[in-house]
Amino acid sequence: MDFVGVDVYDETWHEGTYPWPANADAEEIARRQRKAWDQWIVASPRGLGFWTKFAKEHGKPLAIPEWGLVWSSHNHGGKDDVHFIEQMHAFITDPRNNVAFHCYFDINESDHGHQLSPGVMGAGSTGKKEGTEFPQSAARFRALFGAGK
Repeated sequence: MDFVGVDVYDETWHEGTYPWPANADAEEIARRQRKAWDQWIVASPRGLGFWTKFAKEHGKPLAIPEWGLVWSSHNHGGKDDVHFIEQMHAFITDPRNNVAFHCYFDINESDHGHQLSPGVMGAGSTGKKEGTEFPQSAARFRALFGAGK
C-alpha cells in the first residue's frame, strides 16, 4: 500500500508566531502557539490541510512518520505547547483525515529537541539521564496517546 507522508513540527518563521518577545505573558505565548497551528501548520500552502486533500484526491491514506514539539537555538519552535499536542491528537484521530500511522520524534539533539520521554537515553548519549523541555506537553501526550488509547 502507498501512503502520502508528511512530517509535522511545531516550528515556523510565520509572522507573529515564534519567537515570542522576552516579556510575553502566558496568554501571549498561547495566542502565538494557536496562530502557528491555525495559520501555518494547517493552513499554509503545504500544511496539513493541503496534504490531507492531496492524499484524498489520490486515494491514499495519510502518514505522519515524524511529528513533534520544538525547542531550538533559533527560537522558532513553540516549546512546551500543549495546544499542539491536543491538535495533533484531534487531527490524527479524526477519521476524515485517514491517518494510517504516526510517530512522535522523541529525541533531543545539541541545538534543538523534541523529547517528551524523560530518562530515555539514545544513541550518542552522554550517559546522563535526559529530561524534557516540555513537562506539560509530555503529561498531555501520555493522557491522550498513552496505553489503552
